[in-house]
Amino acid sequence: MAPRALRARSAPLALLTLLAACGASCSSKSTPASSSGDDAGDDGAPPPCTAEVNKGPWVVAIDETHAKLRWESCVTAPGTVTVTPEGTSTPAKATASVQTVTTTDSPGAPFSDAQDVPGTWYENEVALAGLSPATCYAYVVDRDPAAKGRFCTSRKPGDPFTFAAVGDTDPGLDDHFSKVEANVYAGAYPIDFTLHMGDIQYYSSGFEPYQAWFPLMAPLLRRGAMLPAMGNHEHEEPHEMTEMVLRFWGGSGFDGTDLYYDFQSGGVWFFTVDTELDFSATSDQLKWLVGRLDAVSQLPGYRFSVVYQHRPMWTCGDSDDHPDEQAYLAPYFKKYKVPLVLWGHMHGYERFVSDGTTYLTTAGGGGTIGDVNKSASTKAYCNGAGNLRVAAAPMFHAMVFDVGATSVHGRAIDLNGAIKDDFSVTLP
Repeated sequence: MAPRALRARSAPLALLTLLAACGASCSSKSTPASSSGDDAGDDGAPPPCTAEVNKGPWVVAIDETHAKLRWESCVTAPGTVTVTPEGTSTPAKATASVQTVTTTDSPGAPFSDAQDVPGTWYENEVALAGLSPATCYAYVVDRDPAAKGRFCTSRKPGDPFTFAAVGDTDPGLDDHFSKVEANVYAGAYPIDFTLHMGDIQYYSSGFEPYQAWFPLMAPLLRRGAMLPAMGNHEHEEPHEMTEMVLRFWGGSGFDGTDLYYDFQSGGVWFFTVDTELDFSATSDQLKWLVGRLDAVSQLPGYRFSVVYQHRPMWTCGDSDDHPDEQAYLAPYFKKYKVPLVLWGHMHGYERFVSDGTTYLTTAGGGGTIGDVNKSASTKAYCNGAGNLRVAAAPMFHAMVFDVGATSVHGRAIDLNGAIKDDFSVTLP
């Protein structure tokens, strides 16, 4: 199976008109620390960035006793963090390791004051170890008290826990996803971590380079770890994968690769599949997935597995479905009794049920909402006796899942905080 072709997304006509009108005022407002000159030059260039925290912070790669806490800085000196178990007064300090990254690309985002400009950046990572299982921690980057958040270590096998899921986050396009964040991530739900279905960020919308994306996503990122799948928009600009995506999201999980990996909490194993890569019968990715599904199912404390990815196997909406996923992936979902599979890509919400597995499209993260019924009349699995779809809605949203002893309780929550779909998945 060949890699997927990328699909471009055009800016609306009104936005193109705005771009023509704003002219030079749409230029960057910051430059990296390595830019020449100590102050703004005669050409009007802004002074170099001196921020202790230029992007982030965020957390990835959680297990029972470890987590990776990251942020980007414009200064070379390693930063430190203070980490405190919630509900205690026993803080601990840790020092970051720093990776110097030089970027050469400047992806376009003409409607944003912030820009991802080429230069040298200092990626701070604190590899926390010796943490307590099933514990949530508050953290603060010491040199920037506003850079703070929380994360939770993996739960013990059999423990109940709550996680969230989002997809196709385009928060700069409008305030839709900010409203979702306000209703889901402000404390109403005890979320341990968030799964992301891919299309993490969109240069094609014109509104949000990563320099703008991180502040807009702060309510989600600072509520717990985010573990992303890769989508087609992670490949949309030259050098984007190497200079942006892997710079921020490489090493998010365990085993596998930077692009597909696994992690676990509470005896539940989560696997992300990169649907931009080959997953046919002889592919390295499928061999890895099947091998890991089999291996973890034999571990003490194992409960069940969840798979999440970008492109949907089925959709009744305005994007393509993917029969190759049904051919190569679905048989293993059935063999290993995977009760829950999550997708993105089709901008909206859909829920399907087949052979004991619930399949969800959760792609309401701020990108323009699509027509969730556009292809329904032409597909047997959307109609009549063969209908597999049990719910759908054209909405901005996030998912919240409560993992219990015998079932997973799922809720699709819209930008007003309303629960638009409420269901349970019986566990094998």
